[in-house]
Amino acid sequence: MDSQNTFDIFIVATPGLEDMLLAEVTEKGFADPVASPGGITVQGGWPEVWRANLQLRGASRVLARIGSFMAFHLAQLDKRARKFPWGDVLRADVPLRVQVTTKASKIYHAGAATQRIETALRE
Repeated sequence: MDSQNTFDIFIVATPGLEDMLLAEVTEKGFADPVASPGGITVQGGWPEVWRANLQLRGASRVLARIGSFMAFHLAQLDKRARKFPWGDVLRADVPLRVQVTTKASKIYHAGAATQRIETALRE
């Protein structure tokens, strides 16, 4: 698989069922699964995301981690979100919903964080 098109795929498990999901992910042949609280991480591309959604019965959600950046306050989030290459993976003609969680974050206002990300996506 091309390493440029590879990213983390987090397969969310129902709490307490991570071990069962790990066994299913391994049985289905996903490469190098790593268990962590809340789910299983594998490496792959869009075909693996699609396959996980179609084949894994124990997964409650499949998340594609397309990138990341650190932000310690809203101004930094705003600046870095505007620099992030959203256009590399998102199409302007396909609507999406932004969902922000600020658990254990110095940015404690999820609504303000959501607003910054939505603005960066529009611009």
